[in-house]
Amino acid sequence: MLTVALSATRHICQLCDQFIHRDTNLLILLLSRHFWCLFVRWQIESVKPQRLTQQLDRFTSVFKPVANHNFSLEYEKKKKSEGKMVRADRQVVLDMLFSAFEKHQYYSFKDLVDITKQPVAYLKEIMRDIGTCHRKGTHKSTWELKPEYCHYQPGEEEEKSS
Repeated sequence: MLTVALSATRHICQLCDQFIHRDTNLLILLLSRHFWCLFVRWQIESVKPQRLTQQLDRFTSVFKPVANHNFSLEYEKKKKSEGKMVRADRQVVLDMLFSAFEKHQYYSFKDLVDITKQPVAYLKEIMRDIGTCHRKGTHKSTWELKPEYCHYQPGEEEEKSS
């Protein structure tokens, strides 16, 4: 296939050369020669296969598909052992939250879920009642207790630190 394309392009170039020699305009001569050189390159490139197959000399390791990987199995075991999250009494959850907020002032919601082990919707409902979520600033996407539930005053920390 490649030899046929090459012989065809050579024939076209010979015809083109005969036509170009008759032409007196030098600009057309240079442009057409340049075009036909590009045309020959395009023809050669179009005949080349885009993908090549190679025969390997040595054995390569083959990985077989696995339905469940080890980390997936470990996660499933952990999930089954913990069971579903069950809603605890509201007062019990409030006690857990207040004891957590005694340690730190700001918590991400994911941390609060880990601490209380409560469903997300139930915890969010409780947190809307007792806390505020910061949407921007230095404590972005974190929750803080509302001032009426805090055991400290906003100015107390500044006085203690100075």
